[in-house]
Amino acid sequence: MRNYLAVIILMLAININAQDIHFSQFYASPLTLNPSMTGLLNGDCRAGVIYRNQWNSVTVPFVTISGSYEHRFVLENEDQIGAGIVLV
Repeated sequence: MRNYLAVIILMLAININAQDIHFSQFYASPLTLNPSMTGLLNGDCRAGVIYRNQWNSVTVPFVTISGSYEHRFVLENEDQIGAGIVLV
């Protein structure tokens, strides 16, 4: 049963756009810059929003919006794990 479920999941196709070629503020979003550092922060959680309206002189300017959230979880044995999400 587990093999059938794994095959079905692998056969599902979802169209996802992975990169925005005009996203130029990756340095201001910690999760975009280095995803392995998720949860490595002083507090328990961190949220951020970036908005940029770029090249207003062209007919259709580039507008980039990015939001991120990350949370640090402390386990019973003092180990830590982090989880986060980034939307561009």
